[in-house]
Amino acid sequence: VRGSGFLRRMVRSLVGTLVMVGRGRITQQDLKAILMSRDRSNAGQTAPAHGLFLDRVLYHEDHKSDQDAEACRQYPLTRHGFFV
Repeated sequence: VRGSGFLRRMVRSLVGTLVMVGRGRITQQDLKAILMSRDRSNAGQTAPAHGLFLDRVLYHEDHKSDQDAEACRQYPLTRHGFFV
């Protein structure tokens, strides 16, 4: 997940909803509709905090590799402030 800022439990909510997609409970189109609704009550159950960790922080000015730089170019932040 990339973003310029995060709301409380936002990533956990996204993960819980992505788990629903992985288990076939909702479709990718359902996920898109949930994200576009910007209403957390439409999202899946909030994932538990254990097992989630911060992998890295990327800044446009300080790319660690060409792959990181390419990821920033391919997936710019949306107007909603996050990209999955």
